[in-house]
Amino acid sequence: MAKDGVPAASVLRLVEQNDLELVSLVGPVPHLRALMERYADTPMEFADACVVHLAELHPDAGVCTMDTDFLVFRRRSTKPWSLIAPFSS
Repeated sequence: MAKDGVPAASVLRLVEQNDLELVSLVGPVPHLRALMERYADTPMEFADACVVHLAELHPDAGVCTMDTDFLVFRRRSTKPWSLIAPFSS
Protein backbone atom coordinates (compact mmCIF):
# COMPACT_ATOMS: atom_id res chain seq x y z
CA MET A 1 0.00 0.00 0.00
CA ALA A 2 1.29 3.47 -0.87
CA LYS A 3 1.42 6.32 1.63
CA ASP A 4 1.47 9.74 -0.03
CA GLY A 5 2.36 8.12 -3.35
CA VAL A 6 5.42 6.19 -2.09
CA PRO A 7 4.99 2.41 -2.21
CA ALA A 8 6.20 0.76 1.01
CA ALA A 9 8.19 -1.78 -1.01
CA SER A 10 10.20 1.09 -2.54
CA VAL A 11 11.25 2.23 0.93
CA LEU A 12 12.37 -1.29 1.83
CA ARG A 13 14.29 -1.49 -1.45
CA LEU A 14 16.22 1.65 -0.43
CA VAL A 15 17.10 -0.04 2.87
CA GLU A 16 18.26 -3.19 1.07
CA GLN A 17 20.46 -1.10 -1.25
CA ASN A 18 21.96 0.81 1.70
CA ASP A 19 20.53 4.06 0.34
CA LEU A 20 18.43 4.47 3.47
CA GLU A 21 19.80 3.71 6.92
CA LEU A 22 17.57 2.57 9.75
CA VAL A 23 18.63 3.82 13.16
CA SER A 24 17.57 2.78 16.62
CA LEU A 25 16.19 5.48 18.87
CA VAL A 26 16.32 3.37 22.04
CA GLY A 27 19.74 4.58 23.21
CA PRO A 28 19.29 8.31 22.57
CA VAL A 29 15.87 8.59 24.25
CA PRO A 30 17.27 10.61 27.20
CA HIS A 31 18.95 13.00 24.75
CA LEU A 32 15.75 13.30 22.68
CA ARG A 33 13.80 14.10 25.85
CA ALA A 34 16.40 16.68 26.89
CA LEU A 35 16.14 18.35 23.47
CA MET A 36 12.34 18.45 23.70
CA GLU A 37 12.56 19.97 27.20
CA ARG A 38 15.17 22.52 26.05
CA TYR A 39 12.92 23.69 23.21
CA ALA A 40 9.58 23.24 25.01
CA ASP A 41 8.62 26.84 24.29
CA THR A 42 8.96 26.33 20.50
CA PRO A 43 7.74 23.44 20.96
CA MET A 44 9.99 20.71 19.63
CA GLU A 45 8.12 17.57 18.61
CA PHE A 46 9.56 14.06 18.84
CA ALA A 47 10.21 13.98 15.07
CA ASP A 48 12.08 17.31 15.30
CA ALA A 49 14.26 15.96 18.12
CA CYS A 50 15.06 12.90 15.99
CA VAL A 51 16.14 15.10 13.07
CA VAL A 52 18.36 17.20 15.36
CA HIS A 53 19.86 14.01 16.81
CA LEU A 54 20.58 12.64 13.31
CA ALA A 55 22.16 15.98 12.35
CA GLU A 56 24.44 15.60 15.36
CA LEU A 57 25.44 12.11 14.22
CA HIS A 58 26.05 13.30 10.64
CA PRO A 59 27.47 16.83 10.94
CA ASP A 60 28.29 17.14 7.23
CA ALA A 61 24.74 16.30 6.12
CA GLY A 62 22.15 18.97 5.40
CA VAL A 63 18.74 19.16 7.04
CA CYS A 64 15.89 19.17 4.55
CA THR A 65 12.75 20.64 6.12
CA MET A 66 9.66 22.75 5.63
CA ASP A 67 9.64 23.55 9.38
CA THR A 68 10.83 27.07 10.23
CA ASP A 69 11.54 25.93 13.79
CA PHE A 70 14.84 24.61 12.46
CA LEU A 71 15.98 28.22 12.27
CA VAL A 72 15.85 28.09 16.11
CA PHE A 73 16.96 24.52 16.86
CA ARG A 74 20.68 23.84 17.34
CA ARG A 75 22.77 20.74 17.66
CA ARG A 76 25.30 20.22 20.46
CA SER A 77 28.29 21.29 18.42
CA THR A 78 28.91 24.86 17.36
CA LYS A 79 28.99 23.84 13.70
CA PRO A 80 25.90 25.25 11.99
CA TRP A 81 23.91 22.91 9.81
CA SER A 82 23.10 23.43 6.21
CA LEU A 83 19.35 23.95 5.85
CA ILE A 84 17.71 22.80 2.65
CA ALA A 85 14.44 24.68 2.92
CA PRO A 86 12.36 27.20 0.97
CA PHE A 87 12.93 29.80 3.73
CA SER A 88 16.71 29.39 4.03
CA SER A 89 19.06 31.89 2.47
